[in-house]
Amino acid sequence: MRKITPYILLATSLLSVSTVMAHEPSFIDMPSQLLLKSAMGVQNTSIVANDQAWLIPGVMLGGESTPQSSGTAINDLQLFGRLNLEGDYYLGSKIGFHQHQGEGELELENYWFGKYFKFENSILKIDVGKTATDVTPTANYHSSQDEFNTKPLLAEAFFGGHHKDTGVKANWYWHELEVGLEAWNGDSWPTSSSKGNVAGFVRYHGFIYGVKTDVASWYSAGKAEQRIDSRYDSGHSHSATTITAPDVRFTGDVAMAGSYVLLSQQVNDDFLWLAQWEWMHSEQDGKIEDTTQSAGIDQTLDGYRFMLGVNYQTHKFFVQQEYLAINNKFTDASTSLIEQQGLYNQGFEPQRLMFGYHWQWNADFTLRIESVSDKTQSYQDGLDKTQQYWSLGLIWQHKLL
Repeated sequence: MRKITPYILLATSLLSVSTVMAHEPSFIDMPSQLLLKSAMGVQNTSIVANDQAWLIPGVMLGGESTPQSSGTAINDLQLFGRLNLEGDYYLGSKIGFHQHQGEGELELENYWFGKYFKFENSILKIDVGKTATDVTPTANYHSSQDEFNTKPLLAEAFFGGHHKDTGVKANWYWHELEVGLEAWNGDSWPTSSSKGNVAGFVRYHGFIYGVKTDVASWYSAGKAEQRIDSRYDSGHSHSATTITAPDVRFTGDVAMAGSYVLLSQQVNDDFLWLAQWEWMHSEQDGKIEDTTQSAGIDQTLDGYRFMLGVNYQTHKFFVQQEYLAINNKFTDASTSLIEQQGLYNQGFEPQRLMFGYHWQWNADFTLRIESVSDKTQSYQDGLDKTQQYWSLGLIWQHKLL
C-alpha cells in the first residue's frame, strides 16, 4: 500500500503566508446567541427505489450516505446555541433534525466546551466535546447552510455524509495562517468506534491581489475494526421499508488527505464571484469479510470537486462538478464475494453535475432551485446511466436570541 506523505501536502498551504497580522477570526468575538437554521423542499424523484440501498460500484459507503427521496421533506433543521463565559470560555451545542422517506430523526448532534488563549501575535482555541472536524468544510455538510440541497459526492464517499465525533480540537492562528490538530474517538465514518482517529491541517486565510483566498491541506489517519454499512439499520433507515445493504465488514488502516482552494472577490456593491476546487484521497488497507468468506483489500480512492458561482444583488447561480477515481486491489478473494458486496467498479468513474439558483427573498428567507445529473450507479447491461432530478426548496435562518 502506498503511504500518504502529509508533510508535502501541508507544505503547499504555507506558500502565501502574509507578514501582516490579520484581524481576529470572526468567531472569536461571536456573541452569545440562539440561532435557528432550516431547509425544506420538494424533489421530483429519487435515484434509487424506496426499497433499495444506494450503492456506488467499488466504494464502501456508510454513516449517513443516503440520497434524498422524492416528495416533500424537512431536509435540515439546526438549533445552534452559544454561551460566552468569563475568561474567554464558552459553551456550544447544536440540536439537529432531518426527515427522510416520511420519517424524522432528532438528536443532540454537537455539544462542546471551548477556551481561547490570546497572545501578542497569535490566538489558540481549544474545543472539547462532540463536534465536527475542521479539516475541510465539505466534511461538515448541512443543507441549510450549503449551496446545494444534495450532499456533495465527496462528503458521502469520504465522510459518510458529514463528520461528527467526540474528541479534542486545537486551532492556532498566527497572522493569516491557521494550524489545526485533532484527536477523535473514531466513531465517525470511515473509522470505527473507539479505534481512534487523528488529523491535522494547515490553512491560509487572506487576500492575494484583492482576491479573498482560503487554501489548505490536511491529513487524517485512523483504524477500523469490523466496520459495517449501518446506513439502513434500525435508527438509520428513516423508513418502515426494509432495506438491505451489503453485509461486508472491514478491518484495517484508514488514511486520508486532501487540499482545497476557495477564491472569491467582491467586484462592486452588486456583484461577487467565487470559485472552489477540492481534492480528496483515501487509502484503506485491510480485510473484508461476510459470514462465510474473507479477502484482503487495498483501496485507493480519489475525489475531485469544482464549483463556480456568481452573486448579483439578490440572485446567486452555482454549478458544481464532482467525480471519483477508484482503484481496488484484492488478495485471496473469490469473485462471488467481490460481486455480492458491489466492490467491482470495472473502470466506472462516478460523477455528479449540479446547477443551483438562490433568490434572497428577504433577510431570513432564501428560495433555492437545483438540477442534478447523477451518474453514481452502473448496471448489469454494461451501460452507465445518468439520472436527472430537480428540487425546489426554502431556506429559513432566524436569530432567536
